[in-house]
Amino acid sequence: MRTFITTIIAIASLSLLSFKGDNNISAVGVYGVCESDPSSITLTLNDDNTFEYQDLSIANAPIHESGTWKQHGRVVELQANDANSNFHHKWKIDGNSAKSRKGMCFYTLRRLN
Repeated sequence: MRTFITTIIAIASLSLLSFKGDNNISAVGVYGVCESDPSSITLTLNDDNTFEYQDLSIANAPIHESGTWKQHGRVVELQANDANSNFHHKWKIDGNSAKSRKGMCFYTLRRLN
């Protein structure tokens, strides 16, 4: 009886571990902060794999970028038209949010549409 229970537990554990989450979610959409936030950070990912990124959080150094994007599972990589640009170019799409880290600066944007 004991080996039967152990076998059932092992089969159940292996079955639960074999399920894999959906890593190919659609990243297309507009992500941003709330409308009342003066930083006005937005990331727009279009169907044709182009993007627009805006970050006005530093008033004397606003960032406006555009280019193309690629998706690898849940990670979206942005390739700007300007090779010298310095902005958050890797984003993890997690449900209705896009998260990025650059150095010690962490951003979380919510899907707006």
